[in-house]
Amino acid sequence: MAKKQKKNKGGRPRVPVDVSLVDQLCIIQCTGEEVAAVLGIDYDALNRALKRQTGKGFADYFASKAPSGRMSLRRVQWQAAMAGDRTMLVWLGKNVLGQLDRQDHRIDARVTTDDDGLDLSKLSNEELDALERLTAKAAKPPRTTR
Repeated sequence: MAKKQKKNKGGRPRVPVDVSLVDQLCIIQCTGEEVAAVLGIDYDALNRALKRQTGKGFADYFASKAPSGRMSLRRVQWQAAMAGDRTMLVWLGKNVLGQLDRQDHRIDARVTTDDDGLDLSKLSNEELDALERLTAKAAKPPRTTR
């Protein structure tokens, strides 16, 4: 008995997706649109093909593969810092340890007025900033002459 041939139902043939290539692109944090572009298909076709081949859509598949790329990047950053890369040491200090660059801005203002005897040097920088905002808000607009 002869094998029954599959009837062509029309439409485009399904595009098989190279899952190992998708893995590598997810590891380097490519977006779904970027992965689809590399494969020469659109995002919806990528999503459908991954669901057929892996049982997961792109978002779920990406979520399962991307962490290994982040770990590799973190490892290389750590190695650079341990090798003495000052920029990486500062960056990791700020982002991992919560260290901050502190810049001290002090203004030595000894301003007094004759009529009300205000001594602004007793105000903190925050209070001076607030005072500046308030006076700017309350200032009269300049007069225009004709």
